[in-house]
Amino acid sequence: MCRSEWNNRELCCGVLVFVAALGWATAVGAAEPYPEEHRFESKAFYEGLRKRGLTDLLALHLREHPPADAVDALLLARDIKLAQHADPSRSNADRVNALAESNRLLESLIEHNPNGRRTRAWQMELGKSLLYAEADRYTSSILYRGGTAADAVALQGLMERTLAVFGTLSHQFQEEYESLDDLPPAEYDRREGLGEIAKLEQDMALADYLQAWARFYRGISRDADDTERLTDFREVLEYLEDRSHLLASPHSASHHQAQALLLAGMSDRRLGQFTPCRERLGLAIDIVAALPESDNRQKLDWVVTLARIELVRSLSDAGRFDGARQALGLFKRQVESSTPDEFGKMLMVALLERATYREFARRIDGADKHGEADELRVRAVGTLATLARKDAASRDKIYGALYEILSEETEVDSLSPFERSAYLAGALGKADTLAEEIDARLAAGLPTTDSEIIAAEEQRRRVLESAIDVGRALSVSQSDTPGVLRAEARFNLAVAFHRRARRLDAATAFLSVAQHDPEYPKAQDAATFAVQLAWELQEDAVLAGRSEIQELYEHSLRTLTEQFPESESARYWQFFRGQYLAGTDRLEDAADVYARVSPDHERYAEAVYLSSEANAELLKRFAAQNPGNSRAITSRATMAIRAAQDATEQLTRAVAKASSAARRDELHRLAARSKILTAELCVIPRVSRWKRALDTLEGFEGEYPAQSVLIGRVLRTRMIALESLGRVEEASQMIPRYVANDPQGAVPTLQGLFDALREEIERHTNAGRIDQARARAELAVVIAEGIYNVAREQPQLFNVDAVYAVRIQLAEATIESGDHNRAQSLFAECIKEDALRYDDGEPRDIRAIKGSAEARYQLGDYEAALPLFNRVFRGGDQGTRLWWHALLRDLQCRTQLDGDPSGIVKVIQQRRFFDQQMGGADLRRQFDALLETNEKR
Repeated sequence: MCRSEWNNRELCCGVLVFVAALGWATAVGAAEPYPEEHRFESKAFYEGLRKRGLTDLLALHLREHPPADAVDALLLARDIKLAQHADPSRSNADRVNALAESNRLLESLIEHNPNGRRTRAWQMELGKSLLYAEADRYTSSILYRGGTAADAVALQGLMERTLAVFGTLSHQFQEEYESLDDLPPAEYDRREGLGEIAKLEQDMALADYLQAWARFYRGISRDADDTERLTDFREVLEYLEDRSHLLASPHSASHHQAQALLLAGMSDRRLGQFTPCRERLGLAIDIVAALPESDNRQKLDWVVTLARIELVRSLSDAGRFDGARQALGLFKRQVESSTPDEFGKMLMVALLERATYREFARRIDGADKHGEADELRVRAVGTLATLARKDAASRDKIYGALYEILSEETEVDSLSPFERSAYLAGALGKADTLAEEIDARLAAGLPTTDSEIIAAEEQRRRVLESAIDVGRALSVSQSDTPGVLRAEARFNLAVAFHRRARRLDAATAFLSVAQHDPEYPKAQDAATFAVQLAWELQEDAVLAGRSEIQELYEHSLRTLTEQFPESESARYWQFFRGQYLAGTDRLEDAADVYARVSPDHERYAEAVYLSSEANAELLKRFAAQNPGNSRAITSRATMAIRAAQDATEQLTRAVAKASSAARRDELHRLAARSKILTAELCVIPRVSRWKRALDTLEGFEGEYPAQSVLIGRVLRTRMIALESLGRVEEASQMIPRYVANDPQGAVPTLQGLFDALREEIERHTNAGRIDQARARAELAVVIAEGIYNVAREQPQLFNVDAVYAVRIQLAEATIESGDHNRAQSLFAECIKEDALRYDDGEPRDIRAIKGSAEARYQLGDYEAALPLFNRVFRGGDQGTRLWWHALLRDLQCRTQLDGDPSGIVKVIQQRRFFDQQMGGADLRRQFDALLETNEKR
């Protein structure tokens, strides 16, 4: 019995290559009333979940309540995977993995049910899915764009599985077909009448045809030096030529002639048979072009596209560059005219153009035509560069596609600037993909020691390091690199540094983009990233002190806020730039920057306050340096006081609008500081608005009960104001109340106040303002007394050395205030206590000895003071102010005790000869007066 002729119309069904994957999932239809009698039927329930896209819920349900039938369980599991594959909301990686898993489930079904009634249908479905759906990403990459080594490896594995499936099917079909000869005529006629024989013949033809495509795909996946590669292509041609109707039967009748000619032509090219290759490809193009629109000509557009690509490649392979260029131009015009907005096709043409021009550049390089070769390599990327300028999305797609090709080429340095830019950007994309894969594995519960995670991390590291190498070279290139590519390279280099956790390098590179390429579209983003990274670095306890970190932060802040002042990020970081400037004591700049903080900034109220605080400090310094310029001090003080009052009002309003208790507390504290600042400005020397200071602080404790940490500043300001108004007794009465109310908190507060007063006393003394120094000293005594009382009454708050230091401090303040008798008594206690520390009973504390000597001197007890001053002089460091003062007092005591005047004169003259300064202007004047006195004697 002869086999019937194949039904060619049926044959072509399902063999269209490079089209979208088959629609596995059931379409969701309109909801209809559900029959009550089937409401809890399992299959209906499963189908309902599938229709509504609730695949994750279905998967969970099946894990907890698996079907009793193993086949049904696997089929349902596969349906879930197919639905996940078809779900556009899932990531590409998830969809690819879901498809692969669905095929593995189908393989498991076939393996465990080799003789089932549905097994052949499963085998055919599996073969098609492997060939068209799972392999599509690799076949498309190789045939349209040249592909990568990874594509080839993956495709070869898939095609081995595919050929095994179709090989088994073909063998089963052949056995069944041969068994037809043994059937009784009646049975044969019956089966023929039911269409079973025709269906068998169609399935046999389809399996053979699909095997031919699978064999071709396996061939293109093999290495060029693999001897089996040519065998695969020859077997494809033998199959097609043995069945001449596949190539010769009109397409209008067979519906497969164009596809068969394409397959034959592609096989011819790989066998080096360029003439028949071009004839068959040209015929395939003509056949499709001649089809009427009613024959769904668009469905065969892939045949024309691939045939034109193969024509260009065949001419290139044959060394016919002019012909290849003409074919390429024709193809390009055809794409531009038919689908001008279809980016995918234009990218495909551009990549083909690059491959063609680079191939001929490689050939003439070997003929020592290096200049022409370089020109061809530049022209090779012309269309790609043009497409990349279209928009950011297009550029990213081009870079991603080009990177897959470039990463296979070892000599990156030989690439054009555009290609190196693509390599750099593509490498970043690859690194991100690897990071996502690592994160997915970690999320799945795999340990960090998992071999695949380690391998992916190592690959990611290599990819980023290669990106950094390329980015560095490209970012400094000047001669042949367009500015936009250089800026892009700098930006992507910064991203690569950041991906490698090299924050300092990343911030520096981002800053370079913002500074040198301000017109680059991402320059503003670069400035923002530079600031953010620099802030992180200067917040790092280990790195914060490094000068380059501080400089980077400063330059980044300045670049962002000055070059992009209207940007949202600049408005945000303006406040922090003010903070940085204030922290580096550039108060004038800080005040100016704070004043430019936008009113809608979350810290606007703080900025107003900090600006006033900076201006206040500037005023204090000006007043200290220019004490005689009363007019300027008064003018500046008026503006500073007004600014501080404005800050208080702003902060008070902000407190009322605060959205949280923590924020209210923060703003309330700043309002308290602002009010204190206003009062402090009023008591600056030459400002002298004493009553206004007191009025400003009236009721402070009641208004700000939680701000006890600020009471020291309040007390100091009040004390200065009261003392200046002649109300010293009121000032002194404030301290005991403060100490009694918070002894532990009072000590550091009072000590800070005391230290500030000592600095004022020293400034007044050095400037000869003795009365002012004495007035401050009286207040200092009151404060020192308060600290001393705490030390006596609550010694648990102090160690022994601290109590001793507090007593010395009180004694020194007392002597400066002019109460020499009490000072002498206090110093005597200190000397006695110090002497007990040593076995010989001799005191050694110079401060105590010097203080006791000074008290005795002021009391006129020169005989007792002299040996003490002499001891300080001999034990002190020569040349220090203390040493000179001890020498002065020694000689003054000798003068008062009628010592030899010539000896005193001689000592003064000798010391003046060696050091004209003599410890400072005030001490030198006293030495001069003493010299004159003794010369007269």
